[in-house]
Amino acid sequence: MELVSTKKVLEPIIDILEHIKGVQEDMITLSARANDAFYDLIESAGLAFDERATIAMQYQDIFSQQLGAIIHAINSITAQMKEYLDADTPELLDSKLEELRRCLNDSLEEARHKKKAFMGKALNSDETCNAPEFF
Repeated sequence: MELVSTKKVLEPIIDILEHIKGVQEDMITLSARANDAFYDLIESAGLAFDERATIAMQYQDIFSQQLGAIIHAINSITAQMKEYLDADTPELLDSKLEELRRCLNDSLEEARHKKKAFMGKALNSDETCNAPEFF
């Protein structure tokens, strides 16, 4: 693919990824507000946190951590894409494209690893396991 055509494809992809990143940041903020509201409700009602409430708050934290991992991956990918956009010769283009490919593969592997680490037993349907496991 020609350098100019490739850049025309990557620029809107970067814009979409940055939009998604902004949405993820908004979701982290809303999640924190929901967590605070839940905590305030329990405190104002004079209730004690039972195991179910604690687990629910842990799930909320896992949710925010996963969104943070998405943001990290998007930052890494868009940085590589922007470097690729700076390529001005076919040789540099090939080099940057290979770096971009490696970055995408690395980001995918890191995201898979973080998902596994963050989720622990949170999605386990085994009745004997009712609490998330953290690393």
